[in-house]
Amino acid sequence: MGVLYTLFAAGVIQLVLLPGLFPAWVTHGGLLKYTDSVAYHNMAVAIVQDIEAHGWSAWELAPKSQFSVGFTAIFYALFTPEPWVMLPVKAAAHALCFAILYHIASHWLPDWRLAVLCACPYLLFPSSAFWYSQLLKDGYFNAGIMLFVLGWFYLARTRTWFNGGAKIIAWIALILAGYLLMSLVRTYMFAVLFFLCLLLAAIAAVFGLLANRKRQLPVRGVVLMVASLAVVLAGTVLIRQGLIEIGYVNTHTINVESRFKRLTTDPARAHLKPYWEPSDWLPEELDKRFATLAGVRDGYVTSSKNPKSSIDTDVRFHRVSDIVAYLPRAVQIALLAPFPDMWLGQGSTGATTMMRRVSMLEMSATYVALLFLPVAVWIWRRRGEMWVVLSAGLSIMILYAVTTPNIGTLYRVRYGYIMLLITLGLAGACALLTRYRNTTK
Repeated sequence: MGVLYTLFAAGVIQLVLLPGLFPAWVTHGGLLKYTDSVAYHNMAVAIVQDIEAHGWSAWELAPKSQFSVGFTAIFYALFTPEPWVMLPVKAAAHALCFAILYHIASHWLPDWRLAVLCACPYLLFPSSAFWYSQLLKDGYFNAGIMLFVLGWFYLARTRTWFNGGAKIIAWIALILAGYLLMSLVRTYMFAVLFFLCLLLAAIAAVFGLLANRKRQLPVRGVVLMVASLAVVLAGTVLIRQGLIEIGYVNTHTINVESRFKRLTTDPARAHLKPYWEPSDWLPEELDKRFATLAGVRDGYVTSSKNPKSSIDTDVRFHRVSDIVAYLPRAVQIALLAPFPDMWLGQGSTGATTMMRRVSMLEMSATYVALLFLPVAVWIWRRRGEMWVVLSAGLSIMILYAVTTPNIGTLYRVRYGYIMLLITLGLAGACALLTRYRNTTK
């Protein structure tokens, strides 16, 4: 059902609605101007031409570090180099995310209809049409998020360590598949995902050991848990090293890190170039990670060509304490932006202005769902899988809010993560309503 709905919606938007009602916004094939879709299409067509001239040896996995381009080129070469060829693939990726969110919600709610309701925002929010009707990479990345979280969801459940065997292997495979897909789509996520793995492994270990303390988990289960978590972490390291060795790297990340090899503590030079004051209480490598975050944010601020969608551009980080002090504001932006005062403003293009109107509807629904997030946390506070969903969604969103002072970009890249929280919040609302009904019967 999810695939058919998404395929129909994408086809109508790309082939009928945009060319028919907004011809000035699109190029050939219904691709929006001034977006990466046009560039990705042209790159994929060029690869197809090389394949026709020189054979499949001319195909590249990720030309210019763009996995979605190489992936699109496969279908262009097998069928025809037209954007509509990718509609079924993108519909399948979108529906997969919906199915996983439904699967997660169904573990908390006995009524499958309520579980469908909790997952529906991912499927139905209009902003998602921006990538499932275009040649953008967000749909693939979101699929990676959901596979990754679903694997950890099961590894954090105490009962997993009683089952053993093939099921645990399947959960590990899901985590590594999601990690690989996210790393291919956005290589700058390498280090971030590894630290997220450490966080989620800690959650799984804590709840497993608590169960063992209560004599709910045998020693064999503890050993299996430790071994499984070690395999996951080792697998992520091997994937990362393998992709680095074949040259699949993100030059932006490398450039940002190299900017901070020569750190300076001279505040007087702040107006001339970014500077960073090293911390005397953190390990140098960890301090460098914080400096990198400051560099990423500085890069966004200095290169931004769209001030209408920017926020807090006056905020720069010069030391770890600056980042820590900004965290409450980052949480606010991560969860609640774009704020109501941005909904009716004008964007840089007609399409972005329309997206502001769309965000008004989506954020209103998001606010309602997030109101019940504390309820969900309280109801399922003793279940490790709830903490996996909450941590995976919230931590990365905060990181994006710290480094990305552009609401348009943030709105798109956080979609998969905030949908985890929306699903959790709606599940909490449904559980609360169910309990109320049961007590009033």
